[in-house]
Amino acid sequence: MNKLKNIYLNNLIVQFLLSYTIVLILPLIILVCGFKSAFNVTEQDISESNITMLSHSKSLLDIQIKAMESKALQISQNSRISDLAEKKKVDSSFLEEASSVIDEYYNLMRYQEVNLVEDSYIYMNNSDYVIYQNALYKLGDFENSIKNKNNLSLNELKKICDNNKDYVPYYTNINGNLQYIKPFATEMNGDVVGVIIFNINEYKLKKVLNFDDKSNERSVFIYNNEKELIWSEDFAGYKEKLNRIDLPKEGLVKDKDLFVITSKSNVTDWNFIVVIPAKIAMSKLNQLTILVIVLIFLALALGIGLALYMSIKKGKPINEMFNIYIDNNIPRNFKNLGGIVSKIVQNNQALLEEIELDKPMLKHEFLTKLVKGDFVNDKELNILAKKVGIEINCTKFRVVSFRLFLNNDLYEVDSQTLEEVQVLVHLIQKHIMERTKKIVWFYERDYLTTLAIFHINEDNQEDNVKALVEEVQELMLKEYSVDTAWGISCICKNILDIWRACEEAKVANLNYEKQRVTKYSKELDDKEEMYYPELFQEKIINSIRAADISNLDSLIDILQKENFNRRNISGNMMLELHNRIMLTLSSNFILSGVIQGEINKINEIIKEQNIEKDTYFKQLKFICQYLCKEMQKKKTFTQNKLIQKIVSYINEQYMNSNLGLALIASKFNISEGYVSTIFKGNMGVNFADYVEKVRIDSACNLLENSNDTINTISEKVGYNSVQSFRRAFKKVKGISPKGLRNVNK
Repeated sequence: MNKLKNIYLNNLIVQFLLSYTIVLILPLIILVCGFKSAFNVTEQDISESNITMLSHSKSLLDIQIKAMESKALQISQNSRISDLAEKKKVDSSFLEEASSVIDEYYNLMRYQEVNLVEDSYIYMNNSDYVIYQNALYKLGDFENSIKNKNNLSLNELKKICDNNKDYVPYYTNINGNLQYIKPFATEMNGDVVGVIIFNINEYKLKKVLNFDDKSNERSVFIYNNEKELIWSEDFAGYKEKLNRIDLPKEGLVKDKDLFVITSKSNVTDWNFIVVIPAKIAMSKLNQLTILVIVLIFLALALGIGLALYMSIKKGKPINEMFNIYIDNNIPRNFKNLGGIVSKIVQNNQALLEEIELDKPMLKHEFLTKLVKGDFVNDKELNILAKKVGIEINCTKFRVVSFRLFLNNDLYEVDSQTLEEVQVLVHLIQKHIMERTKKIVWFYERDYLTTLAIFHINEDNQEDNVKALVEEVQELMLKEYSVDTAWGISCICKNILDIWRACEEAKVANLNYEKQRVTKYSKELDDKEEMYYPELFQEKIINSIRAADISNLDSLIDILQKENFNRRNISGNMMLELHNRIMLTLSSNFILSGVIQGEINKINEIIKEQNIEKDTYFKQLKFICQYLCKEMQKKKTFTQNKLIQKIVSYINEQYMNSNLGLALIASKFNISEGYVSTIFKGNMGVNFADYVEKVRIDSACNLLENSNDTINTISEKVGYNSVQSFRRAFKKVKGISPKGLRNVNK
């Protein structure tokens, strides 16, 4: 019991599951009680329906019996029939009178015909003759030739007539067929002179008693007051069972698996008893009961399954929270959960505050990398922008560079100037933001120079930037007597090329002696100076190291365009450019024999008197591309070697339950994201899936070749819980651990 209590107290999944199950079961219990009450009402309705059906059948039968008895009384009181029955001598007058009596008798039978009567005849005791079907028969001939096996015998008829004082009609069962017998005399208390016999039509009797195609499912018994069985239709042998049941005069008795309904006739001394098997009487109710039970069990199973799923979904994260933030000795309940949540909220709040404090610094870092062109590709740029909270919703940019105190020496700094610059820069930024609806990033290049990076969404905003700059420059001069110089770049269509736009704005800004607001054009470039800034060198180095051939080709195209389209450098300057490029390559990369051979070729090109510029830059591209490919091979080799070490480490440490990306990253001094990326790229499978497969394969070996329990095996292969092990095993192998062990046996 204590063990179960500990499991409950220390596992939120179990607590959730118990709560969900109670919430599920309580309505089901109420529902079951409701169904039970409804079924009892339905059962009562079915019972009353059967009683009503029997009462209706009894009423119809009473009407028929009453009509039949009235008909028999009418015949017995007919003087002509009585006179003929009284005669003992059979002569011509008897036969003549008999002919008219026969007509009289059948006229009486046809008048108000009784449906229940199949046929009838009159036995005359004094003459031993029988009137039957419009004819007169000698009793012996009638008994031997005409009367069927279901009629009374000669002795029985005479016995009835000898009972002189008893005229009471009665019913008898002759070989399963019911007959109505009515003795009659010529006068009150006189001798019985004849007997009227009505054969009751069994088919019509059954029809009145509601026998149909399923009549073999119910039995009917008719008793008189002396408890003598008059007639029955017993398909299942219930007669013996009725003897031990204490039956009421009217109503229903349920005896084990039987429904027994009794009712007494209002006309005769008949007592009706109907016996129906409970499974037949309640067949539809039983079907409904089974359906309800199945639906309840399905709802229960589905509810428990859903409760288990929701318990795991809700409880597992909370369990992990307890594992991280609280001592295992403290019960894991919702009371203690409040403290955990408060602690998480506090930690979260502190973290959010730290992030907010770091955002300006991170934004400055982002803009620094952007201005210097340090981003390797769009992916790196977008990741850092998202982290900083910067949205990039446009594809065109324009850079504006503005400088204060144009004649100040940049390297002579004093505190008063710094304070003035800070105030003025914020003032300029304020005026710019008031005059534009677009996003503008500001970056301090040095304490006197600031860059403003405008986001351009419409083509006509190009001129708007210049107009805005001129307005702000004039405002600063008139309102604050501050002279400023402004340089505006060309449109930049790729955010990774903003560094070039910054260079253009810088060149335009240096033209302040001629005009305070200058828009960049190639005429502003120093025609005598070659184009190969340090920033450009860094970009070439980074592109080769990243094996980014596309970006490298673009840089070389820029180098050619800047030096030979916008400028027209001399042969000596070209030679200096070549030497600086070769120095960049040789000082940053190990040059193989193949590369040395290609460098010799480009050296020969540069020595020519008339240098073919296209040939030179084509060869330069080839050299740089070859370096990119060598770097890619080295990276691939290094990654493969690292992956081999990681795989080897996994195979050795898979039994460690803490084995994961964090442990691998710490072991090999790399980031978790890098581990995940290179592992997937080299192995073609996720890191977690690979570790899971190694563990499951080892578990299969233990299942086949050891007698360890499944719990022990799950611990040996690195799982913290046997439930997690079973789920993983089923996922990988498509069969449970126990199932695999049974198959191998």
